[in-house]
This record gives sequence, structure tokens and C-alpha cells, in this order.
Amino acid sequence: MKEEYNKRGCYLCENNTFVKVFDRDRNDETLNNYSCTNCGFVMVLPRLSMDEQTKLYKEGNFSKVARGSKKPASSKIRSVESTAWLYYQHLTETLSLEKIQSLKNSLEIGCGAGSFLRLLKISGLDVKGIEPDLNMAQYGIDQYELDIETGFFEDVVLESKYDLISSFHVIEHIENPTLFVRKVYESLQQGGLFYLECPTLDNMYGTDEKFFFWKPHINSFSDVTIRFLLEKEGFEVLNLTYLRGFVNVIAIKREKDFQLNLITDSPKRIKDIIKLKINNSSGAYKVNKSLKYKLYSYKKKLERNLKGNKKKIFSKSKKDVHSSKYKLAHIGFHNSTNAGDIALFESVRKQYEYYLGDVEFKLFELHNRVSERLIAKLNTYDGIIIGGGGLFLKDTNENDISGWQWPIPKELYAKIEIPLFVHAVGYNRFRDQGEFIAEFNLNLNELVNASSFIGLRNSGSIQSIQNYLGPGLKSKICFQPCPTTMLDILYRDEIENINKNIVKAGKKKIAVNIAFDRHNLRYGRQSEENDIMNTLCDAIIELKRQDFEIINLVHVPRDEEFNLWLRKKNIKIEVINLVGASIDKIIEVYKQFDLVIGTRGHAQMIPFGLDISILSLVSHDKLIYFLNDINENGRAIEIKSNRLKSELLSKVQEYSGKKSYEYSKANLCNQTEDNFKIIKSSLND
Repeated sequence: MKEEYNKRGCYLCENNTFVKVFDRDRNDETLNNYSCTNCGFVMVLPRLSMDEQTKLYKEGNFSKVARGSKKPASSKIRSVESTAWLYYQHLTETLSLEKIQSLKNSLEIGCGAGSFLRLLKISGLDVKGIEPDLNMAQYGIDQYELDIETGFFEDVVLESKYDLISSFHVIEHIENPTLFVRKVYESLQQGGLFYLECPTLDNMYGTDEKFFFWKPHINSFSDVTIRFLLEKEGFEVLNLTYLRGFVNVIAIKREKDFQLNLITDSPKRIKDIIKLKINNSSGAYKVNKSLKYKLYSYKKKLERNLKGNKKKIFSKSKKDVHSSKYKLAHIGFHNSTNAGDIALFESVRKQYEYYLGDVEFKLFELHNRVSERLIAKLNTYDGIIIGGGGLFLKDTNENDISGWQWPIPKELYAKIEIPLFVHAVGYNRFRDQGEFIAEFNLNLNELVNASSFIGLRNSGSIQSIQNYLGPGLKSKICFQPCPTTMLDILYRDEIENINKNIVKAGKKKIAVNIAFDRHNLRYGRQSEENDIMNTLCDAIIELKRQDFEIINLVHVPRDEEFNLWLRKKNIKIEVINLVGASIDKIIEVYKQFDLVIGTRGHAQMIPFGLDISILSLVSHDKLIYFLNDINENGRAIEIKSNRLKSELLSKVQEYSGKKSYEYSKANLCNQTEDNFKIIKSSLND
């Protein structure tokens, strides 16, 4: 049924005839979405007034609803930084790195804290951001040291034209998207690029059809209508794909008389898409195939190429699960693609097999909230392993239940009826990072009281955790080295096979791993970070002159950010990406190096465990704790040292190929053997 709406025509084609396609939102409130009968564009009628938009965006109310706080939380910053890196990589992979390096300046509309602009600025572009939310903008001004103007793009007078304008998850909020795109066009140099992303009806997110529709989203684009809008305003779409499930578009400004064969959408197709979502959400998956009709043949959804080789290089005998002596529940990061996490949690289980014999493991995800039902399920096993890892950290799984990464209500510890082993866990609070919430202290004391064994992976963590405990509980904490420090023992036979195939080149090979998650806590403000990275680049240039072969070793996707500084200095080194790699592949890669320089804990513990020399670039006390425990303090270099380059070059000469770990490793193994006597006794009681 057609409905006339005379006050305002379609914001894309000015037609004034619409069909209502949906009338509810994610809160099950009335939200009337109409589809234009001419072009298919879907918009909410009536619209938010300008006063309502100002209150929603400029006063921080949108951030409070969408981001959980008017001020940007650390967890939100980490999330948007990871997304910004994904945007940057997609842009460079689509257009080529050379094209990006040829750009001179960039504007981002609705830049939030400015995480994407930060990457462009590091790459050498002059950047500017526009953001209505003062709290978000202030973070980018203070931390990233960006030029961000607060306000709406429609109201800002620009002093220059840009080579690249980006806008992510903004256009769905805009009163008049045609005027918005028209101003973008006018603000670009000829041949300039427009890079945007928004939700799409062709891939509706959420658990049901209502979740997709949300009051702040007054425009709902399909893949067809976003292309139609851009092309009718003078853009040519170079790339249209899905990124994180959203429609992601890179378009280029053409001359105004540049014409394409414009294709429109239809209310019928939009209704069919919504119907498909309704059927799928209700479990009725056998739907008419015609509902899956699409006007364009798009690229498959973009996925990160986890370059780690998943193929196992070791032969392992399969266990007969029915003959397992112990059945253990292992709670940890089992879906992580972080190479350090993969090596850690695999080696935890390997260590239990090494000391206990036949073990059957059931894996449970650490970050899932713990309920009585889960405890009842866990109680059907012989024991529970928590860890290892740096689990005593407040913001990786921010919650007010426990205050640390395992969200277990403190009263549920009493319901655990089997031995609980906290294994090789660390206190990972960064320097100058805020204190844990009050609930952490109470929860920690209950955890220690309920544990049959609680082993922390370094002496520094033990001292830190004991400060939170009551007098009767301090003595329960013992030293349990990280299993990755004993890889050469746990994987002895497999490593012998690798060693046979390693052919040492003439040059000594050095791996460098530079972490960028929580980079603000590691390196400081952007200018401080730039100084550190440029200094490391200068040191690498000198090491290459000294005939060392340098490799950038990547544990998580954002570790590749170090390449931005390397490229600016025109330094060409190999990148080895271990994201998502198997433990076998991780060991195989690490074994080729003579020295590993790292900022990550596991970029030091893994090579130590393989008898490879290490140097620690220290921005976190956990690296100092580890070096203290192995009596190797001389391998530490403070990342903020005024003598960073000279210290690094000097220590490379001193420690390249120098191991001398035998005495320390024997102590770690003896401690672990004693600990497993306690663990085995608890299981047998």
C-alpha cells in the first residue's frame, strides 16, 4: 500500500511516494521506516529535529548510549583502534600502498577519537577531523595530538580541499544524505577519494530484524542505494565490499558530467530482505531462494588473511578419550588469534599431559559470565584449570562482577566441588594504569581461598597479588613459571625434527616484535610514540649496516603498525605474520632466529623456552619480573630511555646468540615438578 508524505520528498531522488517497510526498533518502540517507491531508499519519518540532533551528538548522549560512557573508555579506544587498522589495511590493499603514500591530506567526518586519522598522520598525511562529540574529540586532541574541530560537517567551513575524505558510520545519521555527499564531493580535489562505511540492509546485523533498526539511524541504505547516491553525485565506485559485516565503499571523484548507468532499488526487494531476516531469526531457514536475490555480484566478505600456516608439521598420536586418567576443564582464551595466547594455552595443556600422563581436556572460554549452571557443569570434571596468561588485568574483559578477566560472582566459588588450579597467571596491570575496582579485592580473596593450587608466573606478580590478600591467604600463592619458558622440554622430540631442517644463513637473524595494543600505556602520547619508533627504526638501519638480517615478527594484527614508521624511513625488512598460527608453526618460525627483541611478554618467553637469546624493550613491569626470575636483568632496555638506540645496539652486540639459560631453566623445571606433585595429589584425593 502506497502512502503519500507531502512535507518532504525522498532525500535521494525527491520522489514523494513511500511504502512503509518496517515500524519497530531494537527497543520494540515505534520507528516508521519508509522505502521510496522510485529509488528504494529507506528513511525514518518523521526525522529528528536539529535541536534533537544537537542534544544527541554534541552533548555526548549518543556516546553514552552507543559507547557506554560520555567519556571514551579504554576498552572502547582499543576497539576503535583495531577497527581503524582494519580500515587502513583495506584501503592500502585495495588502492596500493604507493597510492596512499601519494596523498597529501585527509579529512575524516565524524572521526570520534581520531584513531584512523592517527594512522594516516603517521603515514605522512596532513590530517583534520570533524567530530560533534567534544569528549571523543578531546581524546584525539590530547593523546593523538590531532587537529579535530568539534561540530557538524554541514556547518564547518573548510579552508582547503582534500585528497581523501573518510566517514565511517555517519551517513546513516545524516538529515540529508544527498547534501552531505554533495559537500564531500565539493571538498575533494579532482580525482580525490571518498572512503565510507555504514550498515546495509543487504546484510542486516543483530539477532533479529528489529535490532537492525535504531532511532539514531534515520537512514537505512542497501548496497544498491548507497551506490546510487554516490554515482548520481559524481563519484565512481572503485570498491564495494563488506568489512565486519558492514558495506564498505571506496569511490573516486569524477567530473560532474561523468555519467554511469544508475540503478535503483525497490520497496519489494527491501521487504523481501526484511522477511528473510525475520524467517532466519525465527529459525525458519527454508525460505524461498528468490528472497536472496541481489542486484550486484559483490566480492566475498573481506577477511583478515591469517598468514600463519595452519598445517601441522608434527605427527601427534590421537588419544582414546575413554582411557583418559583425568578429565579437566580448561578455562582460557581458546579462540584467540594472538600467537602468544595460542602458544601459551597449548603449552599449558601439554604441561599437564607431561606431568600427569593421559588427560582429556574440555575447553571453556574465559570471558563468558559464570553462572550456577556453568559451575554445575564444571563440577562433572576432575578438576578446573584457570589460565595461564595475564588474567589479572582490569580492562581486557571489563566487568563489575569480578574486576578481572574471569567474570565469576564471588559467591559462586563456594559451589565449586572439585580442585581448582590457577596456573601460570600474571598480574598484568600497566604502569600508571588505574587501580582495580573494589570488587576485585573481594573476588581475589575468594579465588585464592577456593583454589587447590594457585601459581603465578613471576615473583613480581606474586608480590603484587599478595598485597590484596588477607594474612592467611598470602602463603597459598606460589611460583609457577609460564609453560612457554619450557617449550624445548615439552616439545623436545618435535624440536629435534625442526633442528634437522634448519639451515643457518651467513647473516645472524634478529626478530623484532613491537606491540601496539594499549600503545598509549606503553609509549605515551603520539609525539613520544613517534620518537620511540623513529629511534628503533634508526637502530634497525644501523643493524642492517652491520649485516644483521632483521625481521618484523607479528603476534597480533596491530603489531604490523610498526611498518608505518619503517616505510617512512624507507626501511625494507621481511614481515612474518604469526596471527592465528599453530603452536607448531610458531616454534618452527622462532627457531630460525639468533636473537629476539620484543615488547611482548610472550615474544620473550617463547624464544627463552626455545633456548634463543632475547632482549626486552621494557614498557611493562612484567618483562622486568621475568628477567629477574631468570637472573638476566642485563637484557632489559627501558623503551623510554634517552639512550635507547645506543643501548640497543650495544646489547645486540653483547647478547646476539648468547643464551646461558641452562641454570635458570633447571630451576624453573624443578619448581614446576614440585607444583605438579600438589596438583596430582589434589586430583587423587
